[in-house]
Amino acid sequence: MRCYWGLNCSAYHRCNELRWIDLFEGGVDGTLWSQHTLEQGELFQSDSCEGLRFRAVPCAPIESSKLGNSPRQRLPLVVVMMRDGVSSNCEDTQVVALLSAVHIADDVCKMDTGIVTQYMKQASGRTCALQPLYVPMEEAVGNQDARSSNEPSNPEPLCVVCQASSATHALLPCRHTCVCGACFSKLDACPMCRRRIISFFMVGEESRTEPDSSADAVDEAPRPWRDMGWGQRLWRLNDRLNAWVGMY
Repeated sequence: MRCYWGLNCSAYHRCNELRWIDLFEGGVDGTLWSQHTLEQGELFQSDSCEGLRFRAVPCAPIESSKLGNSPRQRLPLVVVMMRDGVSSNCEDTQVVALLSAVHIADDVCKMDTGIVTQYMKQASGRTCALQPLYVPMEEAVGNQDARSSNEPSNPEPLCVVCQASSATHALLPCRHTCVCGACFSKLDACPMCRRRIISFFMVGEESRTEPDSSADAVDEAPRPWRDMGWGQRLWRLNDRLNAWVGMY
């Protein structure tokens, strides 16, 4: 890992033109972006980065005037993390580097400190710009508060349709991560923004739970309305309402 302070924005965004081997060798020997940065941090190496915290501090304070006025031509901080020991015969899709541009709030640009852009580079040299996923965390917190304190804590957001299973499907192109596998199979549009679903990818494993054997469980075979309990009637009304508004 190496930090770059005051890196030129254009040089950073041209990382997609770099081959992986050039990025790695330049990051290790210090020649990467040497002409485009105000200060370059020391190379940090670790056998494992999981669970580690890093504190990045420049040798001398970077004055906000050197970064320019908004819109700036220099990024306050760029962190490059590279995978060591990548062989020449590794798979082309293997992730080998992560480049993160970090904004640091100052007296000129008072936007909150945080990551503004990220690039992921694969062994083939392909570079992907990472995009955020939109997760309904507030609903997940509310559901957790409503649960019994005796139940184990589960920070994962719940499916916005059934409110029972974890949201495991990220929908594309809207990037809303809001439905479970069972509900996803019945949808053709995102339940949050109504945008048509073109594709998806998994962000978690589907929970495998046994069928509910309680009296209010919904039977697979249809039953007459008069033979249903109130719980089943509410579920049936909910299904009909969802079908009417186009959720299924």
